[in-house]
Amino acid sequence: MIEHGGFWRSSDRRWVALERIQFVGACNPPTDAGRTPLPQRLLRHAPVLYVDFPSLNSLHQIYGCFVDALLRPYISLRSQSSELAAAMIEVYTQSQAKFTAETHSHYVYSPRDLSRHA
Repeated sequence: MIEHGGFWRSSDRRWVALERIQFVGACNPPTDAGRTPLPQRLLRHAPVLYVDFPSLNSLHQIYGCFVDALLRPYISLRSQSSELAAAMIEVYTQSQAKFTAETHSHYVYSPRDLSRHA
C-alpha cells in the first residue's frame, strides 16, 4: 500500500488509491517473550522510535499523581498517598527483579502492571 499508493480491492477488482495516509503503531520490543522482529520490508518505509520504560524517579512522579487522584475522595487516606505509591513501586521493582523473562518467559513486567487493577 505504501510503495504503490494504494491497493486492489478484491470484491470489485478496483484500484483504491491512498493519499496522505499515515500509519502509526505501537508494539513491544522483539526481545519480549513471544515477539518477533518487524520485517525490513516494512521498516524501510517507516522510521522507528523506541521509548524505554520510565526511570524510577519518573515512576514516583507518575504514580504519585495517580494515587493522589485515586485517594482524593477518601479524606482519611489522602495523607498516605505518597507512601502507597512508593510501596507499589517497591513491590513492582522487586517482582521485576525476581521474576525475569530469562527464568520464566511469561514474566514480562511493565509499569502498566502498577495500575492495571486500580
